[in-house]
Amino acid sequence: MQTSSPGRGSRRRARIVVVFAIVLALLVVSVISPWWTLTFSGVSSPGSTSSVSTYLPGSFVISDSNGSTTTCAMSGGVSSRPSVTCPDLNSTAALYRSTFALVVVAAAAGAGVVGLTVGGGKSLATSYRRARIAGILAGLCVVLAVVAFASVALGQPGAFAADSGSAAGATPFGIFPSWCPHTPSDTFFGSCTSPPNEAIHWYPSIGWGAAVVASAIGAYGLWAVLRAMPHRPRSSGPVRSTGAAR
Repeated sequence: MQTSSPGRGSRRRARIVVVFAIVLALLVVSVISPWWTLTFSGVSSPGSTSSVSTYLPGSFVISDSNGSTTTCAMSGGVSSRPSVTCPDLNSTAALYRSTFALVVVAAAAGAGVVGLTVGGGKSLATSYRRARIAGILAGLCVVLAVVAFASVALGQPGAFAADSGSAAGATPFGIFPSWCPHTPSDTFFGSCTSPPNEAIHWYPSIGWGAAVVASAIGAYGLWAVLRAMPHRPRSSGPVRSTGAAR
């Protein structure tokens, strides 16, 4: 960490702004996109397809082969279509609410880095205090994004299990057939098939992937902020007066 020429400092500042602008865009994508998807093919009847996609801060969308969709609130099981009954996913709702809060705070921290980099009259390369705060916010942004996608990957199967009961093959979205040895209540992603054309797949979706990419790019941005940080100013010690020689 050292001071740099004005030209190099402006390039570093532009790099930091661009990096965290990308991070912010990815975090917005993670908020508005599905985090996890479950698909059924030929399970209920030959040729039928249906899917379930989960969203922050706590909802899921059910789509069927007829093209109709139903939006359900995880907590309370409120449905956008009165004719469709939605399961009540209280444990999963709590997980998604906390994940949403993590993503929002991560985005706010990333915005703070951009504001400190472009705002004010001092640059990160000349103001140790400004660069230090930017480094803390950049680190906070990265850590919260990592915790967000990791908490869903690790916590969702257990939350599904808590919301689906103890029956064999039980999931919040129905009882899985016996030919499927594992379910979303066991693993975050997986699949199982049965000849000739029955298949079930579940996997992370765009929102979860956007949070992963945002944390990776944010880590590079953190490194860029630390590189732009000047040396810590040395505090001058007390001046000692020397007595006149006798």
